[in-house]
Amino acid sequence: MCSNHRLTSYISSKGVGCFFYLFTGFTRAFGRITRGSHFLFHILVIQSMRESRIMYKWKNTSKVLLAVSFLVCGCLIYLLFRSKTLNIYQWSLALGISTPIEHARGLVHGWVVSDFIRFSFPDGLYCAAYILLIDTIWCDDKRILKYCILSVVPIITISSELLQYYGLVRGTFDIADLLCYLVPPMVYSGNLIINYYLYNNLKIEEL
Repeated sequence: MCSNHRLTSYISSKGVGCFFYLFTGFTRAFGRITRGSHFLFHILVIQSMRESRIMYKWKNTSKVLLAVSFLVCGCLIYLLFRSKTLNIYQWSLALGISTPIEHARGLVHGWVVSDFIRFSFPDGLYCAAYILLIDTIWCDDKRILKYCILSVVPIITISSELLQYYGLVRGTFDIADLLCYLVPPMVYSGNLIINYYLYNNLKIEEL
């Protein structure tokens, strides 16, 4: 009877010891896996943050480059196809770049360019460049002040054109000029509205 009790106690102690040994090994293995998964998770988070920063910088850089290209294109149209009495041509004389401009004007002298390209299109390019630059400078700002500053040039240009129509401001009203002033702010506003609704729809789907 005593020997049977000792045997039972021995088996029980061995079973408990084996259980604790297996449990300890399991927890150690689980800990290693968990640490590895946490490490992998941190790597993925850091990588995604780096990629988002790169995309963010590239987005702002692309907007600046697009704005500069609009300004350069508008200036070139003025310098190559407009009268030499404009201020921008006088500025080129002051900067000492009139010689290459004269050479370029001679090369495009025979080109047939519509009045829309010569007179109206550059105004739209300047307006679009202003909107892009302001949006880039205050890229993270969602306050109303940003949109007030961004609207200054479009409001002034559109208002001046409408006042010319009613004869309240000197100048000749041109519907093409008005359209070129209207298109950039309309495209920007449409883009804001589309992004706003897409963002809200994604939030609703996540919920």
